[in-house]
Amino acid sequence: MKREIAVKAAALLLFAAAVSTAAGAAAPEPFKLATVRHQGRTFAAVVLQDNVVVDLQAAGRAIKQPIPADLLAIVDGYDTGVGARIKTVVHNLSQPGAKRPAYAYDLRAVEVLVPFLPRTFLNGATNYPEHATEMATPGARLPGMPGAQQGAAAAPRMDPSLPGIWQRSADDKRRNPYLFLTPPNIVIANGQPVQVPQGRSRIDWECEMLAIVGKPARRVPLAAAKDYIWGYSVINDISDREMRSGDSRGMDWFVQKGQDSFKPFGPFIVPKEFVDPLDTKMKFVLSGKVMQEDNSGRAIHSFYDYVHYASNLLTLRVGDVIALGTPGGVGTARTPPVYMKPGDVAECTYEGVGTLTSPIVAEAATAK
Repeated sequence: MKREIAVKAAALLLFAAAVSTAAGAAAPEPFKLATVRHQGRTFAAVVLQDNVVVDLQAAGRAIKQPIPADLLAIVDGYDTGVGARIKTVVHNLSQPGAKRPAYAYDLRAVEVLVPFLPRTFLNGATNYPEHATEMATPGARLPGMPGAQQGAAAAPRMDPSLPGIWQRSADDKRRNPYLFLTPPNIVIANGQPVQVPQGRSRIDWECEMLAIVGKPARRVPLAAAKDYIWGYSVINDISDREMRSGDSRGMDWFVQKGQDSFKPFGPFIVPKEFVDPLDTKMKFVLSGKVMQEDNSGRAIHSFYDYVHYASNLLTLRVGDVIALGTPGGVGTARTPPVYMKPGDVAECTYEGVGTLTSPIVAEAATAK
């Protein structure tokens, strides 16, 4: 009995340490959100210190303030009360001597799912100078790939303004923003395998930061774009570098980016108050070897640029997402090229946002 009491006491101390903040602090410690499954039940959870998850719907009942059961609803209602309720939950659990409630679990005891299924998935192309350069070199150039100056920080020929879409200032030497769409139903969760498709072998990585739209946005001025982003996550924008080899019609984004399992997303989403999208360190590791290491602040166009640009094309909705693009260091630009193969493990990290881990497997031959 004494040993059982001691074990329980130690567990409570560990829990308190995991979620502790200074007493009386004005703001909660940074937290993340996730969709998880535990014992057959799926629910939205707040993640504390990357090791404890708390069922938010149950926590809402405990404080007698409802919190939605899914993350997309939480994003939608975050600025109209839901965010404050989550912060109350975090604050209560952070108090010295706080007991671990029955609706809190170790992260390793739950299955982390895709945070939510994005509505529209927008992707930035060649948005870092080194990536634009490496994709235009003779060893890396692909059929239909734009020329060497595509996306570069400074180009000898300035792109013209796009009336009603992107109005250039006189001193802006950047190429215009470039976004493309990918199907949201290819999204997979952290830990789920990326499949190397049958007959394909040049499967590459692109470790990217992701912005989540938090409210409807149409023709948003650049100065106000930050207000329309709810938070951030991580994706690996998997690419089939063979595409339509030798096809006269040029680049095929669907073949390159749109295949099953080509969009790992997660494991968490993080409110924007805890992330600086203009200064977030990143690292991509393939089977223990660092392949990319950079900072989001070096992107040619920021998330704010993209919200302004995209909202001039279509109305952005809650749950739409925008990927920033990847830094230099992709596999196809290396000499010799390096591609992901079955047995590899891909780890994409953005500091303070999360690490997205994907085992690489061969696609099963069985038809479905």
